[in-house]
Amino acid sequence: MKKLLAFSMGLLALSCWVSCSNKLSPEEQAAQAALSYYNRILEGYPDGLQAAKADDGNLPDDYRKQRHLTYHQFVNDIQRQHGGLQSISRNINHKASNCRFYEFGNTSFYNAEKQAVVNAQVANGEKTALEVQQEGRALSGYSEESHLGLWLTGNRHQGSWAVADTKATVFELKAAVLNILRRLGLDTALRQKQFNSDIFAVGLDITNPKGKVLATLGIVSNKILTRFDIDQEVYYADLNWKALMKDAAKVKVEQQEIAKFPPVKRDLALLVDQSVQFADIERIAYDTEKRLLKSITLFDVYEGKNLPAGKKSYAISLILQDAEKTLNDKAIDATMQKFIKMFETKLGASLR
Repeated sequence: MKKLLAFSMGLLALSCWVSCSNKLSPEEQAAQAALSYYNRILEGYPDGLQAAKADDGNLPDDYRKQRHLTYHQFVNDIQRQHGGLQSISRNINHKASNCRFYEFGNTSFYNAEKQAVVNAQVANGEKTALEVQQEGRALSGYSEESHLGLWLTGNRHQGSWAVADTKATVFELKAAVLNILRRLGLDTALRQKQFNSDIFAVGLDITNPKGKVLATLGIVSNKILTRFDIDQEVYYADLNWKALMKDAAKVKVEQQEIAKFPPVKRDLALLVDQSVQFADIERIAYDTEKRLLKSITLFDVYEGKNLPAGKKSYAISLILQDAEKTLNDKAIDATMQKFIKMFETKLGASLR
């Protein structure tokens, strides 16, 4: 990863040096360097991405620059994933197919606002491109973020007399990511959104309430795995460590007595549309009852016979607890009715 990043920054530095003689703005030169690096890294990657490298010289300047910056962002994603996939491929070739890796590293990204300040100074004649380079600000639009990468593939259990061979799943990786967020005190008010991309066959973004992506995880695309000669599923997570540390610094650690009154567990079987995710149910539940709801878990998903078209069934468990008194049936029933009403109103859910 470090070698790839060094090569990228070398291209960018060379680009800005050339701009002194070619009279091109730092933004144009940065875009050229990003495109060159993109072309080098993505050799042989998915067809749609290969097509994106086609000559775009006839496109309007603003559109062309935006495409180049998109290339650079994609390169950052590939960089963070690249090293782990190489290690997995090497281990599989040596008959060690059960892998769990992690890596801390830095990656560069582009900040248009910072670069615009430098561009404006050059455009207004306040500075020359050479002066900007000598001051070390030619790449001020580029900065670094710390990231934590997690890779998981192969079996979770193998060769045990007590437990049958079991393949690892993406849910195991998700649990590891959520545990990290929990240990940092960032497990409340999180938002989750599922997506698909050229990197992930199925991906999930985990964001804070302000929309900042704290972690991205999912199943690595088969087209990328083919490039590394990997023929088994690989699950990958990328945690924005810089953003996590910034949010964790704001967390106030408080101590409280162990609850004296027992928790209560209630189950619900909800019939929902196929598009509804458990993250939607979880978010609505915590928004509905912040004081009594201690946890909500999904323990069964059913899709198949005896269900209306376009529907699926989620079975969830809710743990309720009052720190001041024992919950009676009346309070429990009233709280459960609030959940049911909100699920019906916001998700169109019904009880099975």
